[in-house]
Amino acid sequence: MKKVFCICGMLLLLVLQALPMWSAPAESQVIAGRVIDETGGALAGANVFIRDLKTGLEFSTVANGEGAFEVTVRPGKYRVTAARAEFANQTQIVEVPSPKAQDLLATLTPAPLAQQVVVSGSREEELIENSVAKVDVVSSTMIKDSGYERVSDLLSEEPGVVVRSGSSGNRSETQIQGIDSRQSLVLIDGYPIVGARGIKRGILNMDRQSAGRLERIEVVKGASSALYGSEAIGGVINLITREAKRKFDGNVTTSASSFSGVDLRGDVGIRHQGWHGFFDVERHKRNPYRLIPDSFTTTAAGFHRYDYFGKMGYDFSERLKVGLMANAFDNDELGRFYGEFGPQTTATKDSAQNYGLNLDLGLTPVTQWTFRGYYGKYDESSRIAVLAMPGHIDTNANLNQRLYRLETNISHVWGSRQLVQGGLEWNQDNYRGYNRVVGDNAGQQISMVDTWFNDRIELHPRVSLTLGARWNDHSLYGDKFVPRAGALVRVTDNLRLRGSWGRGFRAPDLGQLYFRFLNPTNFYQVIGNPNLDPE
Repeated sequence: MKKVFCICGMLLLLVLQALPMWSAPAESQVIAGRVIDETGGALAGANVFIRDLKTGLEFSTVANGEGAFEVTVRPGKYRVTAARAEFANQTQIVEVPSPKAQDLLATLTPAPLAQQVVVSGSREEELIENSVAKVDVVSSTMIKDSGYERVSDLLSEEPGVVVRSGSSGNRSETQIQGIDSRQSLVLIDGYPIVGARGIKRGILNMDRQSAGRLERIEVVKGASSALYGSEAIGGVINLITREAKRKFDGNVTTSASSFSGVDLRGDVGIRHQGWHGFFDVERHKRNPYRLIPDSFTTTAAGFHRYDYFGKMGYDFSERLKVGLMANAFDNDELGRFYGEFGPQTTATKDSAQNYGLNLDLGLTPVTQWTFRGYYGKYDESSRIAVLAMPGHIDTNANLNQRLYRLETNISHVWGSRQLVQGGLEWNQDNYRGYNRVVGDNAGQQISMVDTWFNDRIELHPRVSLTLGARWNDHSLYGDKFVPRAGALVRVTDNLRLRGSWGRGFRAPDLGQLYFRFLNPTNFYQVIGNPNLDPE
């Protein structure tokens, strides 16, 4: 069955790749121009959105290092909007063909509360006002003004998002509109983040994610399984990192807080000819503290953590771009509890590394092909020591995760009313740790192969319909079909109505199936059940 499934997925991609031959734009024309700031400097990386005023279809491009852009369109009337973070959008109406359409100049002025550009709602860059999915954004201005160093603190102020930070030794849990953390997907620049959530009750610890490197946070509220897979039943949190805006840009930041908290951060951005990159190094430290003066138990553990992030890309041309990403942290934590057997200490050391490769190729002016590869690893070791019984009930635990992912997808503007997307994905998730079925420190793995399809149709300049589906082949639970539909009605320029419907498939993760979860405070354990059925 898996061979048939893979063949069907490849056939889908071949069909999408052949679409340009069936729907090549007749009498192709060009819209071209530059995006600059008030001083005349080029705004590299600015987003340019082109909207067909007759059909309502919108697509986008990105300005190059000189701020220049060029797109191929059919003859007609278009609305061209230039946008970039912390600048006010500028919109122009152009007729194609015309001399003006080939020499546009968009001058953007600073405006911290400008309309946001988002990518998480449809896996394509779009203005937030035109997203069929409900997407909220924590902007770069909000991140800077808050002074927060952790993503969990930023999300705690986002309406509809609940962050539950436990006591020392526990993890910061994030829920979207009341839906459990296990059913919400967390990404960084579209790549998954490892953190042993399959064993940690589905929780990815957002206390370990630094806010300093981020341009914005996008929160998709609602079922997104058809686009992103089984983990996105409740929604998606996408951490978008910063881009280099000048030839050289560097920052050094330091802050201090109570309980001897110190945060140090340095970052550098570079942009030269086709090269662009951003690099960030951070150190965070805080002593343990307790809210009850005479209590042995610490309210929050002391920790020190090092964060590293880097990404580098090269644009060979307007149509061929390559990017690399690396993200890592190393954390040590020490806390104290008063448990069932008296006073005890818990020392935890965890680290994670994530690596990504991205290749974008424009097959035609209206067809984009993308390939992505990803590898992530997470390692954790912990030691529980009962002070009154040294050497007797001490517990040592090790936990390891390895995640591999390959994906390819194609997007194509079909005619004047449709944006068609489709892709094929392969994932393999591996765990090693306490395993009640095959013995301690044994490993298990799950593999999945997914094919997905999404079609955005402009029924009217003010009405958009999205139809999508995903076919999931799970190594333990077989094939599952996940449909999705959404609609956007632009009642006026300031009033929009959105509606969506979708189904989800979530299989039990490896922690629920095979592994033991040990509570460090009271020494009870939760044991996995390999006979669980998917939801």
